[in-house]
Amino acid sequence: MSFDELNDFLNVHLNNIGDPFVEGNCTTNTKFMERAVLDYYASLWNANWPHKSSLLGDEEGNSYWGFLLTMGSTEGNMYALWNARDYLGGKILLMESGGDTKKAAAPRLVYRQAAVPPNAKPVPSQARSAAPFPECCDEFCENYFSPVAFYSEDTHYSFTKATRLIGIPTFGVVGEEKYPGMCPITEDGKWPDEVPSHEEGPEDGTIRTESLAELVLFFARRGHPIFVNLNYGTTFKGAYDSVVKAMAALMPIFQFYGHDKRVIDAGGEESVRTGFWIHVDGALGAAYIPYLKMAAEEGCKFEDGGAVEVAPEFDFSLEAVHSIAMSGHKWMGAPIPCGLFMSKRRYQINPPSNPIYTGTPDTTFAGSRNGLSAVFFWSYISKHTLKQQIDKAVRCQGMARFIYNTMTELGKKLNLDLWVARSPLSLTVRFRQLNDDLVFKYSLSNETLVVNDVQRLISHVFAMEHVTKELVLMLAEDVMKLGPKAFKDLSDGTAGASDGLTTMDAPLVSCVPFQGRGFSGN
Repeated sequence: MSFDELNDFLNVHLNNIGDPFVEGNCTTNTKFMERAVLDYYASLWNANWPHKSSLLGDEEGNSYWGFLLTMGSTEGNMYALWNARDYLGGKILLMESGGDTKKAAAPRLVYRQAAVPPNAKPVPSQARSAAPFPECCDEFCENYFSPVAFYSEDTHYSFTKATRLIGIPTFGVVGEEKYPGMCPITEDGKWPDEVPSHEEGPEDGTIRTESLAELVLFFARRGHPIFVNLNYGTTFKGAYDSVVKAMAALMPIFQFYGHDKRVIDAGGEESVRTGFWIHVDGALGAAYIPYLKMAAEEGCKFEDGGAVEVAPEFDFSLEAVHSIAMSGHKWMGAPIPCGLFMSKRRYQINPPSNPIYTGTPDTTFAGSRNGLSAVFFWSYISKHTLKQQIDKAVRCQGMARFIYNTMTELGKKLNLDLWVARSPLSLTVRFRQLNDDLVFKYSLSNETLVVNDVQRLISHVFAMEHVTKELVLMLAEDVMKLGPKAFKDLSDGTAGASDGLTTMDAPLVSCVPFQGRGFSGN
């Protein structure tokens, strides 16, 4: 994707500070582009659009709200955790008068903690006694505003950092502190750090829904609000958690323990919230799976004659989904990290700061936000028709199939198990880790995976737009020439010599000294 025509924007300070739907005092912004991009993805993700405020008739807060990110999906995930922490934690935003009654003071926005309502704990009933879940625990009210986070072991590493930064403890941390030896999914009662994932098979890389449900049940009956992250394209395997399957397992639990509808006192007025938050980390998948779904509905075929598979639902067509995050530098190929966060207006807990000098509410994660993100998004969308997006999605899926078949055949020729694997609909193909020379030459990523309690060193290839059949065949040719020496675990890690390997014609991107300070070349 070329962005050459956008060079002129680099000479302007583009700052989308504050809320994207309020222009503010920094007039060199690209918020008009940002709003167009948000509307586009709101439509793509079946959200209620365009964005409306309560003054424009959206009193229930059903319309979407979101903003473009200066970082990638990590920023969107952090914002989701922050918003969920305050939403589930019973934080309310109130307008109060100044403190000293002897002096005239302007009203100010302040955070307040809602009180636990007297009827917070569900009352046992005949209908409940017939349900398959145990009654609430005695500490239900004590934990009413203490959210707990759940995510799978295939989740992006940044979630561990984000939960600590934002202050939502994971179920493993809370379990070890408050309920040691009581984990319902382990034989010894010890709490894992993350929800287990499937290691192989048709659900390879996806969250184990039955384990998630058992863990959520344990904490829900003790009153804890629940934050669940579901991945729509995991980092290494590219697997898609089934949001529909997860909600089918969790919603009966939420309904039984009153998490589907919680009434809190919001400054003298009743406010209804859910006691759970479902976030979808769609860093890659949320950007292109909608087009693949359209391709399946149109009956599109791959080059090899195979039919395009139907992708699982993940978006705001599912009532339980609270928020979605997506990266712009992955599928779209933006030259800088960027992304998008989207939720619904009724879930917003605005921060108490209201800086007058910016002229716009401080509703986003950062203060100043990169205005170039909107330019890149807007340029990409404006230059790609829906048909082109669908064709690109089918082409990349077809390339992933080609890589899988090529590496499988390569293993047969070498008479060696290359552990070739691909999760359903994934753009990622995994195989036995290559040696350091080949990893560097083809810029591969590596990971140590555990399959049936055995560790495997694995490399993977992402079938993005730049990957061609010629490049894949070049890789296969290099591996064939080296034989067992091509693999990390069957050699000393390097090929020993690069003689005989194919050369790659690649444009020189930059020439920067990698020793010294980089300025003088010393």
